[in-house]
Amino acid sequence: RATIARLGWLASKFRKEGQVEATNKVALEWECSYKTINRDIDALRNFFGFPIVYDANQYKWRLAGPLPEARIL
Repeated sequence: RATIARLGWLASKFRKEGQVEATNKVALEWECSYKTINRDIDALRNFFGFPIVYDANQYKWRLAGPLPEARIL
């Protein structure tokens, strides 16, 4: 599936729920590797400014703060 679709889905999950399950579970759902999902999360964090951290106790990615303002490129 397309990268943009995955990024949109991940961003939506973080906005609605504030967290996303472990990358291996997401990768199974999207039929890609967990490394691809990790790269997508890195893109959300580094390019779009999402404050995403990994919670090792719950095996989930979660927001560590408020979401950034929307930017128009």
